[in-house]
Amino acid sequence: MLRRTWIFAPLFALAQSDPAAAFLRGKALTAAQLDKQFLWLFHEEWCQDMGQEPTAEQLTKLRTKLQRTSGTPPSATSNRTLEVFVRSLALNYQCQSFLFRQHQGRVALSAFGNPVAIDATVAELRRWEVAGKLRFLAPAHQQRLFQSILNMRGDGLVSGKASEEAFRYAPWEDSPRN
Repeated sequence: MLRRTWIFAPLFALAQSDPAAAFLRGKALTAAQLDKQFLWLFHEEWCQDMGQEPTAEQLTKLRTKLQRTSGTPPSATSNRTLEVFVRSLALNYQCQSFLFRQHQGRVALSAFGNPVAIDATVAELRRWEVAGKLRFLAPAHQQRLFQSILNMRGDGLVSGKASEEAFRYAPWEDSPRN
C-alpha cells in the first residue's frame, strides 16, 4: 500500500497563518492553491499505489492530442513543461475516474481539465485517514481541505447519469466534445 503517511497540517497551517507569505517551491501560494498542490500529490501517490498510472501509450496519445487541438507546434512548448502537464492531466483523470467508479457522487466539470469527483475524493481521503495514511494535526485542517474540495464548482456541478457521462472518455481519447 502507500509508502508514507501524509501529514496535511504543516502546509495548511502556513497558508492559514498568512496566505500571502506561504511559500512552496519559491512562490507565494494561497490556502486554495496549497489544497490544489496537495491534490496533485495525492493523485500521483494514489495512482502509484493502486497501479493506475497512465501507460506510455496513453501519455503519447494525450500529448499528441493536446498539440493538435491547441494549434501549437511541438517546438513552441518546452518539452519539460508539456510533459509535466500531460502527466498531471493523465494522473488526475486516472485517479478521479477510478474514485468516481468506486464511490460515485457529484462531479465538478471543467472546460480546461478533467472532471473532479468531489464526493468520491473526500470519501477516499476519509478512507486514507481511517487507515492511517493521512493525518491532520487539527480537526480544522481536515475540515478546511474537505470543504475546499466539496465547494468545487468548476464549470458546473452534476450528479447521477451526468456524472457518469463526465468520465465516459479519457482525455487521450477522441470524443464528441473534442
